[in-house]
Amino acid sequence: SNKKRFLTLLLLFGTLFALLSLPSSVRNRISYTFVPQKGQSIATIGPVSFGPSTSARIMSWKDSLRGWRKRPLFGYGVTGFGFIDGQYARTLVETGVIGIGAFLFLLFAIFKEILKRFRESHDKFYKGLSLGLLSGFVGLLAHAIGSNTFIIIRIMEPFWFLTAIVIAFPQLKQ
Repeated sequence: SNKKRFLTLLLLFGTLFALLSLPSSVRNRISYTFVPQKGQSIATIGPVSFGPSTSARIMSWKDSLRGWRKRPLFGYGVTGFGFIDGQYARTLVETGVIGIGAFLFLLFAIFKEILKRFRESHDKFYKGLSLGLLSGFVGLLAHAIGSNTFIIIRIMEPFWFLTAIVIAFPQLKQ
């Protein structure tokens, strides 16, 4: 429909404008991700080379996949493999297929429950609270690609507290 096309174009132009209007310090930090530093090992994916931080993450993910192949079912145990900066790769190598399956099931169940609470709510405050949690949760899922998001206490304490409030809210309201 025309309305969907208009909204898509508006979102596209808004994103482009936002990217072009970023402060130079932010643009420099983004470009640093893709600029290899002299004297340091770099990772490349196709024609793209990465800076030292991103390269270290990619190399640790490759190491964790090699390690996972040796112990695919149960992994090496928590903290049994070494430092890996990426929640999904870390969970896979430490807990194996069984652990990553349980972890992904938990994440899916949380997403599904928060979405259900958002859709069922008629209270504006609760609807906003559940939508905020849902949005934040999607952000955490993306953040967990390159960071150990779900084991960082200062992230997980408020996340679990807010999740408990959103899930328990219908019973609390009664």
